[in-house]
Amino acid sequence: MTPHPPATPPRIDLKARPLGWGRSGHLVVIPARNEAARIAACLGALGGQGADLLVVANNCTDATAQIAAAHGAAVLDCHIAAGGVGAARRLGLAEGMRMAAGEGTELRAVLTSDADCLVARDWLEANLRHLDAGAAAVCGWVLPIAEEHALLPPLLLHRAALEDRFLDLKVALELRLTGRAGHERTPGASLAFRLEAYTAAGGFDPVPAHEDRAIILRLKALGLPVVHAHDVVVRASCRLEGRAPEGMAAALRERATDPDAPLCPDLGRSEIASVAAVLATLPPLRLTADLPGAIAQLEQLLSGTLGPRLAGKGTTPRNARIRKAANSSLSCLPEEQSRTKPRLRQTI
Repeated sequence: MTPHPPATPPRIDLKARPLGWGRSGHLVVIPARNEAARIAACLGALGGQGADLLVVANNCTDATAQIAAAHGAAVLDCHIAAGGVGAARRLGLAEGMRMAAGEGTELRAVLTSDADCLVARDWLEANLRHLDAGAAAVCGWVLPIAEEHALLPPLLLHRAALEDRFLDLKVALELRLTGRAGHERTPGASLAFRLEAYTAAGGFDPVPAHEDRAIILRLKALGLPVVHAHDVVVRASCRLEGRAPEGMAAALRERATDPDAPLCPDLGRSEIASVAAVLATLPPLRLTADLPGAIAQLEQLLSGTLGPRLAGKGTTPRNARIRKAANSSLSCLPEEQSRTKPRLRQTI
């Protein structure tokens, strides 16, 4: 892996290592800073799935390490002077790989999630299915914990509903154009790698935020296949006070209080040329107020589809440009491809 030494080497204390740990061939690393209230539920969701769990209790002042150990995880109790969650993920994977090697175990997969998340019962199985099919890495699909989501401020719920509707239409457009449907998220809450791919990408960067996106971009730059999977599901907390300075909690907090908080720049983009061509004909998506118009145009476009061709009742110049872009993309596809069953998109 590419060396990224922190300014000060972390102080590490192996707090716990259960008997037989490190022999499954699957390593899941969970960074956790002052997560005493949530780590038990996180580990409970992962328990019984067949992976070795390693909690990196970094810079904790509560009982995170003790609770994690009581729930069957190996625990690194450590102090990391700089690098935040990226440094914690990097350290956990390096130490976990070293400990597994000491057991003579050949790791089949290395994975990571977050301490405020609950993975689905088949999370490991679903990840391994994609890795066995040839993926170098798998980016899971993160949904909110329903009970917490319902308690969010109305302003945030309104914006989330519009964003979700736009994303649903974006997936439908991709399915119509390519016969496949995926997503483009790169959440640290659900990432899985073949060991050689993780090593080739240089591991996680020791940075306080966006280490997840960075490693996936490096894998794609290397030409390695990355799957963005809807069937690998994690539910995340909706807390407004998180740990990473630019993480999900910070984004939720900004959106909950500022009606003019900008939209994510990736919302109106796509890595697939045919989808990007259609999205480029929509009005720019900068603020929440821009979403209803874009949603209406995509709804009209999709509801007016005839066979493999995209048609529409509207005759405005913008609608005509949208249909022209979509039909131009479709003309390059065999007709039967537009009617194939949905399958998860693999992007390279």
